[in-house]
Amino acid sequence: MAIIDLQNESFKYPWFDALAHALAPYDFQKRPIETGWEPNTIPDSPIECHPYLFCSREFSLGYLNLDISDNFYRINAAGPGNGKKLLRADIASRPVIINEYGWHWLNRLGDPTRLGKGNYDFLMPRATREERKEYYAWSFGVLTEYWRATRRAAAILHFTALTYGFDDPKMAYTGDILAPDLTTPRIRPEIVHSFRSAFAPVALVIDEYREDVIPGTERSFDIILLNDSRDGQAVTRKVILRVDGIAFETFKMSAPYGGEARRRVTVRVPSDAKGTIRVRASFPDGTCSERRWKVLDRKPGLEVGARASASSELSIRPVQYLLDGSPLTRWESAPGDKKPWVEIDLGEERDVTSCKIHWFRVWKNPPVKWRVTPALPARTRYIFVEISDVAPNKLASIEEIEIH
Repeated sequence: MAIIDLQNESFKYPWFDALAHALAPYDFQKRPIETGWEPNTIPDSPIECHPYLFCSREFSLGYLNLDISDNFYRINAAGPGNGKKLLRADIASRPVIINEYGWHWLNRLGDPTRLGKGNYDFLMPRATREERKEYYAWSFGVLTEYWRATRRAAAILHFTALTYGFDDPKMAYTGDILAPDLTTPRIRPEIVHSFRSAFAPVALVIDEYREDVIPGTERSFDIILLNDSRDGQAVTRKVILRVDGIAFETFKMSAPYGGEARRRVTVRVPSDAKGTIRVRASFPDGTCSERRWKVLDRKPGLEVGARASASSELSIRPVQYLLDGSPLTRWESAPGDKKPWVEIDLGEERDVTSCKIHWFRVWKNPPVKWRVTPALPARTRYIFVEISDVAPNKLASIEEIEIH
């Protein structure tokens, strides 16, 4: 379908609403009119949303395991400035179009743009151009799957070409998906491979988003079948689950038109696993969802299966990330919490010899003092970490806690 998009991210010109009303009578096709981040009072008009999760340079896909969609969807659909005059209830009742959702952009050569540089410095500081381009394509596909699976948006789209796609990373802020040679414009092959599956009308989603894994552990997650086909019919598909290319499980899934189906699966990671494990759910025609788990160089400890609580937490960095087996996600205390603490419940008394705290990696030296009780070694059910002397303008932040 076609819509009229009057502007993008401006929030300084409220007369766009009047312009939309003036234009509408002349459009005999009665197409939807969208006014970006400006207020729009035309009934049932769509709202533009830019949920830039990667705008936090320390963002990783593992944060998607916690459903953060409602928070970002509402904030970014309203937009800043005058756009916030849109009532939140109004946003929830109108069709939302997600038309920008990256931020970790590369230029056409594979170099980070000015906005994307921080992401790659954090996630893959020594990566080559080809490695960055491959990650960019794959992660964009995962983000597309995530937003489709949340069912928050009426439409999701991605721009193809930008006239200011500079090769000089110091000049470029965003980036498109074209190959460097524009004499015959074409989309980069890794983008084609990723987007063909992510945007397929009938698609698969592996509802597990962490990017690393501890060997010798297992993960249970849903495989989602999305049916956004155009023919209005229910679908049944054969699904093949592969782990590192080896067929792990085969089954059929059915979903009604406009709906979804879920199947729970469990994958155990071998204790001697190394490198990167690729988990792929696919149809026989090649449409697939893939997750890539970097195998960490550590053994599972007593923290696996334990529960964590804390004195406070940020909504997007809750205490559960202390024990999720991924150092790319973290817990962070709330502002104003001057004496934060975390407690690990092992479920029963265990013999504990050590407790290793992985502080936020950006810190060269943790700007806090801390104490672990009881004194180790000890036989205990609970591990209590008391944090004090948090530096001004800092929050207590821990990636992982290892207990052996």
